Amino acid sequence: MIDNTDAQDITGRDHWLLCKALAYAIETIGRLPKRWQERSDRQDMIKLLDALSASPDYFRTGARSHIERRGVKLVAGRMEVADRDPAGVVRGVFPETPPETAS
Repeated sequence: MIDNTDAQDITGRDHWLLCKALAYAIETIGRLPKRWQERSDRQDMIKLLDALSASPDYFRTGARSHIERRGVKLVAGRMEVADRDPAGVVRGVFPETPPETAS
């Protein structure tokens, strides 16, 4: 283990990036075939993200939306992965795109 008691914020957003990277790893491992999933690593990453962030669901939902290429929406004050219609068009994405107005 590396002892870095004099830790610095190298990028100015290290904590944010660490939470985001953990979320992507958690979601990606969960999508692997069962035999390839590193379950104990994933569980430890979930614990770590929960400890590092007051809103781990924010990071995991964001990662899921990118992986699934669906965007996000707000439902009752919670961020969720947006729906797709049968043609693959994302619906209800936050922020909402205003409807086009006829001129």
